[in-house]
Amino acid sequence: MSHAIKCRLAFASFIALTACSGGQGPSPSKDPRGRWSGALVTEQGQCPDGDNSLLQIEDKTIVFAPAGKSVLLRGERGKSNDVLTASFTHLDTNHKPYRMVFRGHPVGNAIGGIYATPTCRAHIVMTRTHA
Repeated sequence: MSHAIKCRLAFASFIALTACSGGQGPSPSKDPRGRWSGALVTEQGQCPDGDNSLLQIEDKTIVFAPAGKSVLLRGERGKSNDVLTASFTHLDTNHKPYRMVFRGHPVGNAIGGIYATPTCRAHIVMTRTHA
C-alpha cells in the first residue's frame, strides 16, 4: 500500500472518529465561529507539521495561522458555512509569487481542510478550542 493511500486512510479514520465524538459548542456546519486548532499532516513536500495550526472564524472572515509560520492567511466564509478559504501571497527570494492557501469545511464536530504551498501539501483536522 502506498504512503499516499495510507495517509488518506488514516485521515478518513480520524474524520470518522471525530464526526462521531461529542464536541463542545454548536456543530460547525451550523455555527463555525470561534477558535480551532489542529496539527498539519504532510502529504507531500515539507510542511510546518511540528506544532498546532490555528484557525479563527468570525461572522464573515477567517484567519488561518499555519504552525511554525509567522504569516496569517486571511479569507472569507462561504454563505452556507460549508466553504472556508484563506490565502496569502508574497514574493520568494527569486521575486516570484509564493502562494499559501487553506481550504476547509465542517466535518462532524471538526473542521477539516487542506493547506498547500508550492512546496507543501498537508491535510488537517481541527477541533474547537476554548481560549
